[in-house]
Order: sequence, then C-alpha cells, then structure tokens
Amino acid sequence: MVAIAWYPVRKAVFDKDRYLKYFKKFEKKDKQWRRKWMLITIAYFVLNILCVVIGIYLFFAMAIGRFDIWNLMHRH
Repeated sequence: MVAIAWYPVRKAVFDKDRYLKYFKKFEKKDKQWRRKWMLITIAYFVLNILCVVIGIYLFFAMAIGRFDIWNLMHRH
C-alpha cells in the first residue's frame, strides 16, 4: 500500500513545497486543538498495535487448529 500511495502523496504534499503552507496553518492552532489531535493520534496508534497483535494471535491460532473460523461461520 505504501508503494501505491507514495506517488500521489509526494505529488500532493512535497511538490513545490506545498507542505510549508500546512506548517503555517498548524502554527496558528491553539493548545486545545493540538491536545485533541495528539490524543486522537495516540488512540489510533494504540488501536493499530492492538489489531496487529490480535491478527497475529488469530493467525497462529488458526494455523495450529485452536481457532476454526470455518466452523464458526457455518454453525446451525
């Protein structure tokens, strides 16, 4: 996904130093706004790590046969 998204992101943000305009906009924001987005970023990071851990656990549980998704989906 990173390879696919890299070109459009680079074109939209880094060409002609467009990112410098964003820094000026963010400098004008107040402390409460920054705190809100810091908490949102931390929550996003923690939830992503949790999803990765759960995904790895489920992968190994299915691989060794302790978690059978097929039977869970087709119970009557």
